[in-house]
Amino acid sequence: MTDKKQIAAETRVAYRKEKALRNHGKALEDPVFDPGAIIDPQDGTLNKDVIAAGEGLFVSIEKWPGFDNVPPSFHETAILEWATGTGREENKFVGVDQRKVTSPAPPEAFPLRLKVPADRLQPDGPYRLRYTIAAWTDEDIHSREVPMVCDYTPPWGNAEPPAPVLPAEPITDDYLVANPDGVVVTIPEHPGVQKPGDRFAVWWGAEPLPEDPTGLPPAAVGELGTPQDLIVPANIVRATGDGGCYCLYVLIDKATNRSRFSAYTKVIVALDDLPENLKDPVVPLAQDGLLDLEDAYAGTTVEIEEFDNWKPSDRLEVTWGTSVLRAEELGSAPSFPISVAVPVGVLKSEYGAATGEVSVVVSYKVLRGGMEFGPLDVEVAVDFSLIGPELPDWPDPTNPNLVAPKVFGEVSATENVLTVADNGLAAKLTLPLYAPLNEGEIIDFYWSTLRLSGAQYVVKATDLPGDEIEVSVPWSAIELEGNNPALPVHYQISHRDSPNHQRSPISEVDVSANIVVPEAPAFPDTVPIGEWDVLNCTSLDYDPSEPSIEHAVRVQVPDLSDYLSEGDELTLTWTPLDHWENGNLVPEAIKEEKVIIGGDTPITGFIWRVEYDAYILPLYHTGQTGNGWATIKYSFVRDGTTITSAVSEAFVAMYNAATSCPIETRRS
Repeated sequence: MTDKKQIAAETRVAYRKEKALRNHGKALEDPVFDPGAIIDPQDGTLNKDVIAAGEGLFVSIEKWPGFDNVPPSFHETAILEWATGTGREENKFVGVDQRKVTSPAPPEAFPLRLKVPADRLQPDGPYRLRYTIAAWTDEDIHSREVPMVCDYTPPWGNAEPPAPVLPAEPITDDYLVANPDGVVVTIPEHPGVQKPGDRFAVWWGAEPLPEDPTGLPPAAVGELGTPQDLIVPANIVRATGDGGCYCLYVLIDKATNRSRFSAYTKVIVALDDLPENLKDPVVPLAQDGLLDLEDAYAGTTVEIEEFDNWKPSDRLEVTWGTSVLRAEELGSAPSFPISVAVPVGVLKSEYGAATGEVSVVVSYKVLRGGMEFGPLDVEVAVDFSLIGPELPDWPDPTNPNLVAPKVFGEVSATENVLTVADNGLAAKLTLPLYAPLNEGEIIDFYWSTLRLSGAQYVVKATDLPGDEIEVSVPWSAIELEGNNPALPVHYQISHRDSPNHQRSPISEVDVSANIVVPEAPAFPDTVPIGEWDVLNCTSLDYDPSEPSIEHAVRVQVPDLSDYLSEGDELTLTWTPLDHWENGNLVPEAIKEEKVIIGGDTPITGFIWRVEYDAYILPLYHTGQTGNGWATIKYSFVRDGTTITSAVSEAFVAMYNAATSCPIETRRS
């Protein structure tokens, strides 16, 4: 053997000896788990997601040291073994998966990938895992036992965790000054072992509580300590602001099992300067000493005066008797006093079955974040007592169960119609008596808005429901209210011991019995001479700057707004006579003109002109003395009837000492 060959042989022998020494007593590598599968390598806590996936626990086994010594075509087997308990028990390992590897193996054969079946990962508890190599030499070698903890049960199991414990006092500025870090929250201990690594997430927010708070960022997260106290930071408390706030939490154990949301604790938070200088509530409609049915129908309110340190989010909670009304926020720009409407249902239920005056306590509180300021209260006298049939639309005093009255004219005798034939005469009003009916009850009658004081009826002991009674509507009332195609007539029933009444439905009466005589037109330019108003030459109206406009007598037409509208027609009439006493008509000098109301002839009144040459000068030539007499009036048609105004009259003396009025004579 050459020297080179001798050296190579000795080198190979030395390497084999060194390798044998290196592998002698070398332990198997620990099994390897997928990233994230083991939460805590110290105790082997398994991530609950591995159990939840239901695919088992995958384990990787690296190539063991002696595999390279396996002769070709021989094999060794890796056996994955699983045992329950911590090792103190006599629970034996059982194989749950295995893989046979034949020598020589390609590099990609390792690491081997074996699996603990999913059903072996339950129930919760401690387990052990190892693997065994069954060598080709018929010898077995075991890896180190790895502790495992399977935990698929969340804290509190399927139960709702109890609510967190918070300070009993409201969270105010004073509290946050004393606790600058924030609000101390204590989480009750949960059943079972509290392990290092268990964590919490706590939510703090303003009501209403969301169905799923997970969409909101938690106010604080961390690891549970002992005691299980945590802090909701002051900046989060201030940012959330006043309100009925809530606090709840979830627990996440080391295996990442998450509890249900806990029950929540309502927290009273009232920040900034607190409300002060509250004043008594006011019920405006009770200021006269009594709240009655008409007040309820008009709309009963409680007014709250301005107080110090109010905030837009402050709410006013009004209580009427025992009924608490819905609290509303003040808003950014409240208008004091704040008016809070009291629902009619509350008014009625609080009065109940009372039959006279009762006292009701009315109060209010200011609510800031659930913290109450007040109450302040007043007592209000209330009387909603009624006689007669039940009122179906309480508190509307009009009762459809009362029969509407009927009206008849003395001459026309037609139901709910008064004609010109009834002019100057009283009308008849009838109605059947209601039920229930009691002696001493009072029936008052109304012609439009006018109470007919002389027609009041007091129920007698002999009266029965359904009996027809009759009262007289005096002509003075009919005349005062005037004509109306739908004049409302009704009656009211009441009792002297109650402030309330019920009203019958309205009957509409067609009244045309009044003979309407509108105001007379006027001569604004007459001259008073002796006992007469005289139209003389100075009464003529003339403007020399408008020579095309004739001399004329002016007639003032009054305001016609009570009778006509824009577009209506008005007829004006000038009627001359040839003498001031029993004179004869001068037909050729009569002026009758129809005008349309509007424009130059406004409804509020206008000037109508009677031209001198055509309608006045003929009096001078017709009469023996040159004197005459004139009347003016106007008329119009309304509801098919011609209405004529009162008449104005004047002595006409249109001449001077020599002749008729010279046309240059004009009113100065």
